[in-house]
Amino acid sequence: MFRKIKQWFVRERTRRAASISAWAGMAELGDDGFSQFERQAIAALETITGRLTLVRSEGDMHFLTGTIPNTSLTLYLYEDEAQVSGPDTSYRKERWDFDRPAESIDHLGSFIRVRLQSNKSLERTRGG
Repeated sequence: MFRKIKQWFVRERTRRAASISAWAGMAELGDDGFSQFERQAIAALETITGRLTLVRSEGDMHFLTGTIPNTSLTLYLYEDEAQVSGPDTSYRKERWDFDRPAESIDHLGSFIRVRLQSNKSLERTRGG
């Protein structure tokens, strides 16, 4: 029993160290005012949505926001997390929900892709 607990602690410590390493520097703002996470998320999302028009918030809380094309969804990108809100939908994931930034961005992309596909289904059903 003790050996299994010890093995779990070793695995967890290794996983945590790898996660810390993967996220290192992702939330730091570059000279362009974007974090590495925001840059990577935008690049990945634009392959799904087309060009995103995002504006930087003003005030103490820094984030990018804009409407996802062809939806009624609003995207919020923070230095190391993402949020999507809209009618009957809510998505909020923080860095702590994922071991690696790529997992976070992939998950966000999948969420948005499903919403875009369901919009296309509705348009076909309505004859649009």
